[in-house]
Amino acid sequence: KSEERSAKGVVRNAESDIQSAKVHLFKAQTNCPYWHGVFGGLYLPHLRYAIYQHLIAAENIIDQIEKKKWSFQHYDFDCDGAEELIFGNEMINIYIKPSSGGSVFELDYKPKCINIMNTMQRRKEAYHRRLKNASIQKTGEHQSIHNIVVSKENDIDKYLFYDWHARYSLLDHFFALDTKIENVYKCCYQEYGDFINQPYQWEKIQKEECLIIALFREAHLWQPDCPKKISVKKIIKLNKDSSNVDITYQITNLHNARVKFNFGAEFNFSFLSGASADRYYKLNNGRIKLENANLNNINSIQNVRNVSLIDEWFGIEVSIESIDNFTLWTFPIETISNSEAGFERIYQNSAVIPKWEFSLNPNETKIIKLNYDIERL
Repeated sequence: KSEERSAKGVVRNAESDIQSAKVHLFKAQTNCPYWHGVFGGLYLPHLRYAIYQHLIAAENIIDQIEKKKWSFQHYDFDCDGAEELIFGNEMINIYIKPSSGGSVFELDYKPKCINIMNTMQRRKEAYHRRLKNASIQKTGEHQSIHNIVVSKENDIDKYLFYDWHARYSLLDHFFALDTKIENVYKCCYQEYGDFINQPYQWEKIQKEECLIIALFREAHLWQPDCPKKISVKKIIKLNKDSSNVDITYQITNLHNARVKFNFGAEFNFSFLSGASADRYYKLNNGRIKLENANLNNINSIQNVRNVSLIDEWFGIEVSIESIDNFTLWTFPIETISNSEAGFERIYQNSAVIPKWEFSLNPNETKIIKLNYDIERL
């Protein structure tokens, strides 16, 4: 009878947990963050954050019921006609799009129920034409918000930039040697490689203490003199019971002559505010001082080995570390959207790009080792 009562208690607890998971799921189905109307909607990062928070909380509950330690799935998660890879442990979930640059489009830190990569692409909206063509009005007249052009700041149109690729992470850039950070920030630069949004092949390697995803692509650098064939292989290793991720790049020159280029691995992180004093960059464990460490600042800094994004409000630190020194580029991704109060500039996320200059002989391979980690403060 004691065992029977215990079994019934387990069932009741499981049923209660499932009900709690359903409540989180229902809360995540509020309509506003799923579309863009005059009240901000999709463009408001705190609304998207709340959706992810409830979805991850529901998933955590189900994982506890199923006592799930590891997970791996591959299917068409977002119904775009191509399969995605979803894998994780008790600490994080990683979502990968092999069809779009082998990039990471979501990374959930499960203890805090937060998607670190809650990012947005800067897209052209029809109402941007009105902003470009109209002078900014400041008026107290009662007019329809659909007809008037009002802005929350002057000259807001100078921040209208559009991205030709999604703001995911592990985006593989091949820059011209004279590329300036200002042009990359505006997304008006020359990309030599055809890797960013192109398909990668993949394979999975499951070990007792880790799960490894290898992504690879052969393509070209479209440099002015001639196209040059190269291959990129990136290996993502998730360790057991850890938020620590090892990333290894292998870049091989398949051309018949020496090739010189700048390579950058782009990451994008979202912490809701770019100008708050409690959210900031830390370089080389604090040994490099920044005049302005805010997450919405544009930086180009040499001889960096470690960059951290610290969010004291969330209570987390996200870090990227390399064995070799790199030049660090950081800049904000800000969108211009329309709302009931007029046009407004909204911080969406920060782009973080470690960058190296390489010169490779035929069949030579350059190996880059990165370590990505999330820690509680």
